[in-house]
Amino acid sequence: MKKKSKVLLAASLVAAVSIVPVASASSLTQKVEAYLNSKLEISINGTKQDQSLAPVTYDDKTYLPLRELANKMGFEVEWNGEKQSINLTKKQADLSLATSGIMTSLTKQEAGYIAEISGQKLGGKGFNQVKLTIDASTEIIDLVNGKALKLEDLREGYKVTAFYGERLTKSLPPIGNASKLYVTKQTIPVHGIIDKTAHPMDTFIFQVYVNGEGDKEVGNDIMLTVDNNTRIIKRDGTPVEADALKDGVKISGYYGPVVALSYPGKSTADTLIIE
Repeated sequence: MKKKSKVLLAASLVAAVSIVPVASASSLTQKVEAYLNSKLEISINGTKQDQSLAPVTYDDKTYLPLRELANKMGFEVEWNGEKQSINLTKKQADLSLATSGIMTSLTKQEAGYIAEISGQKLGGKGFNQVKLTIDASTEIIDLVNGKALKLEDLREGYKVTAFYGERLTKSLPPIGNASKLYVTKQTIPVHGIIDKTAHPMDTFIFQVYVNGEGDKEVGNDIMLTVDNNTRIIKRDGTPVEADALKDGVKISGYYGPVVALSYPGKSTADTLIIE
């Protein structure tokens, strides 16, 4: 079984300083015999790292390359060759753009995730739909209980507010890096087809029966109440009127987290995305 190491910032950075290469002519250097320990698995916030963080073992202690580790932890490294010194500075998060919406997909990457978020840009800046890299440098906070989340805690269906910078691709949707991610609600996803006509209950509230996966199973179906607080959009974030919810329409619904114990279940729709 591979050994696992949870990297603590302070301890790791102090240890890593010891093996930062300095000028060979310096009297401060000392030749030692060390071993590359490629079998040791390094994770940051639960995400396994690649070989750029390959550890070195010397005198029964494990050392990591400072610059690579610092960059992954959101630090900038400044090397002063004249003074033979290293200065670490916390990178300032670029929070110039923001999107509030549902995390409609979450794709695992080697160093984190690519999350697609559909919703609404905030403050007139940002995009209604965006894809963001979420990694060890992203601050992830669950605003429901005020706790920090790990990368592996994220799920499709989480309602989030994502902050990111202006360095984005020109694709649709644009792709960038998430500086901060605030989870505001943990909804449950359902992907399927509206199987029964929406039944008006009054001017603002009605229900839709969603046939999960469009199959004949009832266990993955859900009856969703749609009200004034339900956001109805296309995947690109364009708002849609409620009368677009008709039989045969393919949707992705995000509801709960409270679900009535009925068959099928019943809940209130937070966001409905017409595919």
